[in-house]
Amino acid sequence: MKKINLASLALFTALSLCLSANGQTSTGYIAKKGKLSETELQRWSHLDLAKDSIPGMSVDKAYAELLKGKKKYQVIVGIIDSGVDIDHDDLKSVVLDEQKRNSRKRNR
Repeated sequence: MKKINLASLALFTALSLCLSANGQTSTGYIAKKGKLSETELQRWSHLDLAKDSIPGMSVDKAYAELLKGKKKYQVIVGIIDSGVDIDHDDLKSVVLDEQKRNSRKRNR
């Protein structure tokens, strides 16, 4: 019979207990059954299971609780992809080209 490293056995046991306990934990929240309203369908990702009974990403809750009173910063996201059409109607107004970038630097 092979010797089992005691540390490995302890780690395996602890992990097993954690996973089994996590699987048995009940939150008591029940998701809404039936059809969602048009507003709920459009905003489901903003909603919260505990508050709205719709399993969303709790965006409204994050803004209300986590981001309340925080200073806002403008974020510029860069996309490096050869498949982006910067002249597309939906992107024209938000694409930051070299000319716009230089004018922003001068206005600071």
